[in-house]
Amino acid sequence: AYTKKGIRFNLGNLRGIELNSVYKHNAYNSAFAYAIGKIYGLHDEEISRGIMNFCPEKGRGNVIEMDELTVIDDTYNASFEGVKASLLSLVGFCKANGKKPALILGDMLEQGEYAPEHHMKIGQICRELGVETLFVHGDASRWYSDGYSGGVEIENFDDIVPIVKEKLDKNHVLLVKASRALNFDKIIERMKTENGKQ
Repeated sequence: AYTKKGIRFNLGNLRGIELNSVYKHNAYNSAFAYAIGKIYGLHDEEISRGIMNFCPEKGRGNVIEMDELTVIDDTYNASFEGVKASLLSLVGFCKANGKKPALILGDMLEQGEYAPEHHMKIGQICRELGVETLFVHGDASRWYSDGYSGGVEIENFDDIVPIVKEKLDKNHVLLVKASRALNFDKIIERMKTENGKQ
């Protein structure tokens, strides 16, 4: 189940394990950690403590509570399948918390001849899943927008944070995702700095 900070799940004899991640694959990874802990003779309490101290690597689905809105930092990289999985998690997280899903997408690089199709398909999936607000930046912006049938295209990188902050509020959860080369981690850093979080 989703919580305000990520996901909660049961694991073997452990109940109510909570992770600061919205991605279910981290719950599956925890099952491996649980099994290894048992092999090495750790007690359930030790395993539980270790799992709940897990913090995703920067840019890998971290949930960041800011004054203006909740942000999911998934800026490490982006592939077609990865973006689809992130979208599903964003929408599930929002439904569980009574929030509206919003998204800032940059290019998915290394898509080759499938680039137009993949970017348009992601735009379509955003619309189908009920993503309320889609911001796009990069060379693939038009394809995302075509698939979504709209969206906010932001040409200048430095304009992203002001535009996002103007259009969103505490009722939204913003997922930030793009291929690493687009430096979307700088968007997160700027938002954190302006929010007083370091």
